[in-house]
Amino acid sequence: MRAADWTNEHHDEAGQIFAKRRGLDPQYAGSWQYYEHGLVPGNEQIQWWIDLLVREGKLKKDQIQASDVYTNTFNPYVGKRGSSSRGVQSALEALGGRCNRSPVGV
Repeated sequence: MRAADWTNEHHDEAGQIFAKRRGLDPQYAGSWQYYEHGLVPGNEQIQWWIDLLVREGKLKKDQIQASDVYTNTFNPYVGKRGSSSRGVQSALEALGGRCNRSPVGV
């Protein structure tokens, strides 16, 4: 969780580190947004990824449910002050359907 939070706060530097470790041209290395403190805001956010994988033919419709693939049960930030999903929701809305490729590593 600490690495994810650091990456959210240092996008450019994180992108450069990623490029170096992967042998990529830093000019093309971007960054990404992690859920704040590793908290997954809810089923809707996970369902977006499942639906994307169904559209890409990686999963069959109704093969899995969002609740099958994530939990916040063991996350120590659940319910702590300062933990919210506002930043995550904004990032997901910005992506909203424009991504037509499945995420790397999924």
